[in-house]
Amino acid sequence: MDCGESGRCTYCIGYGETAGDDYCEWLGWRCCDGYCDLGEVIINPIAMKVVTFFMSKGGTGKTSFNIMFASYLTYILGRRVLVLDVDFPEYNLYFYREREKDDYLSKDKELPENIYPIEQVQNVSENHIRNVVSNLKRLDGAVDYVIVDFPGSFTSSDAICRFIEEEALDLVVMPVEVDGMVMSSARSMAKVFKETGVKCMVFLNRVDYRQNESRYANVGEWFDSEGVTFSRNRVKGTAVLTKDMKDNGFVRSSLCFPMKKIMRENPGVVGLFEEVVRYVEMDEQDLFEPDR
Repeated sequence: MDCGESGRCTYCIGYGETAGDDYCEWLGWRCCDGYCDLGEVIINPIAMKVVTFFMSKGGTGKTSFNIMFASYLTYILGRRVLVLDVDFPEYNLYFYREREKDDYLSKDKELPENIYPIEQVQNVSENHIRNVVSNLKRLDGAVDYVIVDFPGSFTSSDAICRFIEEEALDLVVMPVEVDGMVMSSARSMAKVFKETGVKCMVFLNRVDYRQNESRYANVGEWFDSEGVTFSRNRVKGTAVLTKDMKDNGFVRSSLCFPMKKIMRENPGVVGLFEEVVRYVEMDEQDLFEPDR
């Protein structure tokens, strides 16, 4: 497929002509020099969405959810996805993908044809992050979703604040637990997001159904009262979400989305992802009915 003839190409982002080697290099994609063998390019009617699962407290599962959500969008819904790893200096998401690829190849497995790119943003200075945001806006029409994995901190110097200032975030999804420090942090951030006009959704993560229901029943009341969307889809506290491909019964993967396994072990994950997609792609008044 000639990018100059097709008008759009997912990998070189051409609009009647290729966007240029520099732009392709910024994305980390091999420039196709005007040629792509991707078959027919499907122009999706939705505008590009920038979404992040984020919490300012480490260990809440944000990176795992960013991985799984990107995989759900790609391998289940067929969306065109770009993942940016801005979590300097760890870059856990980027290196996780590299380990997965090595594991695949060591077992003589073929990588998925529609594997989504995960790119490191190695320069996290304020000016460079602004340039990244500016470049992302040029992807509209060629990429459906950009999933960003930010560092687990929330100060004025952090990359997520540059995205907020540039009005480049369509939705922040916050996993919370019934823990005093986590809830306090989530409430503070929810207020900031509301004040800056950033849409925010909160959901309960690591729910232990052996606990008394009263432990969780009133968690959403504060967020509801503040006008913050609180999902009634709950994600169980199960080790299955942190199992990698090398583990038996893995769930977390950047190369596939094991729907049957997740629906059996933790259906709230799929319910949550459905709700997030509906939230950003359609009118907020027309959300999926949540799992109770």
